Amino acid sequence: MNTELTLTWKKEGKIFKKEIERLKMIAPFKKLIKEFKNNNEISKKLVKVIPVATEIHINWDCTADVNRVYYTIEGATKSIPIIGAHSIVWTKLKELCNKHYVFENHMMKEIIRV
Repeated sequence: MNTELTLTWKKEGKIFKKEIERLKMIAPFKKLIKEFKNNNEISKKLVKVIPVATEIHINWDCTADVNRVYYTIEGATKSIPIIGAHSIVWTKLKELCNKHYVFENHMMKEIIRV
């Protein structure tokens, strides 16, 4: 298994991309599973998908009540719907998208490995 996956996101009409270690991406959701024993289905789904996905994409420009996290496994793209009320999950995803990156030519460039 490759230790990294590609995380992409769309924000303000621009596409951003970074490589991220799978274990670093899984960690916050494993923690949520432990902390929220009765309300952790989204975190459980993410923890199952992250080890096998080659890419995860988030459209932060989506204004729908239910946004989605898209993932690609073996060339097929599927999604996990996540309602806006799951603010803790969305916060963790946003942190993963923003950590240690700076703008460069309308793309994000890694300065420190996460």
